[in-house]
Amino acid sequence: MRIVQVANFYTPASGGLRTCVDEIGRGYLAAGHDRVLVVPGLSDADEFTSSGRRITVRGRRFGAAGYHVLTSARTLPILESVGPEVLECSDKLSMRWLAPWARRNGVPVVLFSHERIDAILRTRVPPGFPLVTAADLANRQLAARAEHIVVTSGFAAAEFTRIGAANVRRIPLGVDLHTFRPIDPGVVGAGGGRGHTTTIATVSRSTPVVQPSALPQKGSSTTHSACSRSERTRWLPRIVGPSRASDTASRRASGPGENHLPNRSGRTPVDSTGQSPADPAASALHLGRSAPRNSGPIALPHWQFHSAQHHPNSTVQLVMVSRLSREKCPDRAIDAVRLLCDSGIRVRLTVIGDGPLRECLQRQSADLPVTFLGYVADRNLVAATLAHADIALCPSPAETFGLAVLEALACGTPVVVPRDGAARELLGPEGSGVDCDGTPAGLADGVRTLLTQPADRRRQAARRSAERFSWSITVTGMLALYADLEPGATSARPREKRIRAPRTDFTTPGR
Repeated sequence: MRIVQVANFYTPASGGLRTCVDEIGRGYLAAGHDRVLVVPGLSDADEFTSSGRRITVRGRRFGAAGYHVLTSARTLPILESVGPEVLECSDKLSMRWLAPWARRNGVPVVLFSHERIDAILRTRVPPGFPLVTAADLANRQLAARAEHIVVTSGFAAAEFTRIGAANVRRIPLGVDLHTFRPIDPGVVGAGGGRGHTTTIATVSRSTPVVQPSALPQKGSSTTHSACSRSERTRWLPRIVGPSRASDTASRRASGPGENHLPNRSGRTPVDSTGQSPADPAASALHLGRSAPRNSGPIALPHWQFHSAQHHPNSTVQLVMVSRLSREKCPDRAIDAVRLLCDSGIRVRLTVIGDGPLRECLQRQSADLPVTFLGYVADRNLVAATLAHADIALCPSPAETFGLAVLEALACGTPVVVPRDGAARELLGPEGSGVDCDGTPAGLADGVRTLLTQPADRRRQAARRSAERFSWSITVTGMLALYADLEPGATSARPREKRIRAPRTDFTTPGR
C-alpha cells in the first residue's frame, strides 16, 4: 500500500509532530508499505530517509516562528505524480483543498488530529470570543471531509464527541523505550530491555524518602532558605569573564545558535551552561547540536545533574522539555521554581526547547537557578537530561497526548502535569506523577508531593507507565484502520484518470 503522509509545521527543530510522523512512517516502511511524506520548506527537495521517501515542497511562510505551509497549487501536482492509495493528513489547514482532491480521485483521506482547536487557541483569542462555537463549526467541516479522524487521547476525542462525530478512532502514540530509559538498569522492565545499561553517567539513585514534615512548607520562614537572592546568585555557575577585547571576538565566534546570558553587571557574555568549549558534550547541550560520535561516554555537568539527596539542604533537579510559546505556558514552571525556592526547597530547573518566549523567560528567571539549553537535536542528550532529573514539569494544558511527558516517564522520571489536557492520561501507578490545577502553586505542590515518596518507587512507577505505550502498537492500529479502507470507497463517482505530472522540481538521490 502506498501511504502518503502530508504535514505542515514539520521542520528540523519540530518536536512532537516530527517525532510522531517519522516514527509512524518508519513503522509503515518496516511493515512493507510504500511510505511518502510531503512537507513544506524553504526549497524543493526529494530524498530518502530511514522513515521512507520525503518530498519537501517550497511553501509559503506562516507566522513569525519560521514555519512554512503547503499550498494546493504546488502540492496537488506532486500528489498526482505519487499516486497515493491512502492520504494521512497531519494538520487541519490543508484539509480544505486536500479533501476535495482526494474525493475526486477516490483516495481515502484520514485526518491525524494533533491539536485541539479550542485548547490551542484559548490564549490567542480575546475574552468573550465564542471559541467553543467556532471550534465546533470547524470540527463539523473536518469530520465531513475525512474518512476517519484519528485522535490520541480522551482529551483529543472530546471536541469531536461534543459534535457527535461518528468517524473518530482513538489510537495512542508511543515512545522509544530504548533511547528513553532510566539510568538504573533494574528500573527498566521487559519492554525496555532489562539489563541494558547506559554509558551516559553513573549516578546513585538510592536517595532517601522525605517525610512530609521534613519538607519546608509554603510560607515557611526557614532561615537557610535555599533560594534566597544571595543563594540564587551563588548557585549560578562561576564564570571567568573575558576582557572587553575578547568579548567582541567571542560573540563573533559563537554564531547565532549559541546562548549567551549577561552576568550580574550586564556587560560580560557568559556561556549559559558554564562549561568549557573543549567539552564536546557540554557544547552539544549548549548549542543544540549532537556531540561528536567518537567523543565517548557523555559526562554531564556535575552542577547541573547532581543526584539530589532529598532533604532541605540538597538540590532537587527539575527539567522541562517544551516549546517556549504561549499555549505551552512555560512561565508557570518558572514561577513554580520561585515558589519552591521561597519555601526553602533547593531546586534547579533545566529547560530544553526554544520559542518566541525564550528571552522573556530568561529575564523572568534571571535571579533563579534556571538553565536554558535551547533546542537540543540529539535525542540521546535529551534522554540523558531527562534520566538525570528527579522530576519533570509539564505545564502545558493544551496537550492532546504529551510525547515529552511520555519520554520523561520512559526515563524513569516522574512528572507534574495539569489536569487540563491529555498528559494526565499517561500517568500510571502511584508515584509516576501528580496532576494539579496547572497554576504555579499547583506545580510546586506537585513537586512537594512527589518528594515525599521513595525515589526508587517513583522511578519504577514512571517507567511502568511508559511501557504501556510503544510505536509498534500505534503503527498496528493505523494499518488496521487502513486495511478497512477500499481505494475508491469514498468516491461518489468513478475515479478520474490520474494525470502524472512531470517531476521537474525534484531530484531523487542516486538517479
